Amino acid sequence: MKLQGFDVSLEQLTENHPPGYCQQVAEIHIERILHGVLPLLGIQLLSRIYSELSRLPQAGVWVALHDYQVIGFIAGCSDTRKTFRRLLFRLQWPIAVFIVESLFRHNLIKFVKIVLYPLISGSVKEHSFKECKSVKPEILSIAVSRDHQSNGLGQHLVFAFEEMLQDWQCKGMYRVASNISGASSNNFYLRNGFSPCHNVKLNDSWLQVYLKKIPERNSPAGPDTEYLKP
Repeated sequence: MKLQGFDVSLEQLTENHPPGYCQQVAEIHIERILHGVLPLLGIQLLSRIYSELSRLPQAGVWVALHDYQVIGFIAGCSDTRKTFRRLLFRLQWPIAVFIVESLFRHNLIKFVKIVLYPLISGSVKEHSFKECKSVKPEILSIAVSRDHQSNGLGQHLVFAFEEMLQDWQCKGMYRVASNISGASSNNFYLRNGFSPCHNVKLNDSWLQVYLKKIPERNSPAGPDTEYLKP
C-alpha cells in the first residue's frame, strides 16, 4: 500500500524474518512508548520479548516495513493471561537475570507488577461495559516511528490486528490500555472506534482501558488493503 507517496507493507513477524526486525520494534517501543518500565529493560531483553511473542500461538507482532525498515508495529493476542504465562515460561532465564541485576533498583517491583498485570486485579474504577471482565483479546502495544506519524499507519496496524482476530475466530470485543495522561494515544483510540471502559492503576500511573467490537469478516469499516501473513 502507499502512504503519503511511499510504499509500505504490513507483515506478521515469523522466524523467517530477519532478527533485526525485533530489535527495530524494541527501538521504536523505547522511542515512542515513554511511560512504564518496559522501555527500561533495554534493547536486548525487549527484543527477545517481541521475538518470543511473535512465535506464540494466537499471538503476534505485525510490522509496517518501508525499504526493509520497521516504521511501526502492533503486538497483540487472543488471550492475554495465556500469552503472559507462556512468555514467562519461555523467558524465565532472561527475566531471572534481569531480576538479579535489578535487586537494588527501584524499577524491579514495577517490572514485576507489569508482568503480573493480566493475572491480578488492581485498583479499578467502575466499568462502563459489564462484559469487560470476560474480554480476552488485547492489543499489547502499538507505536509508529517519529518520522511517520499522522499518515494513517496506526489505523492500518489496528485493522491488520482485527483481521487476525477474525482468523482466530474471536468474537465480541477486544481491549487496549493506555496511560491516561497520554493525550495523543487516547485521542488515537477514540478516533478509531474504541470506547472508554474503566481506569486501572498500575505502579505510579493510571491506565485508561478501552474496548472495541471485533468487526465481522468483510466489514466495510477497515481500509481496502491486504497485509502479508506467514
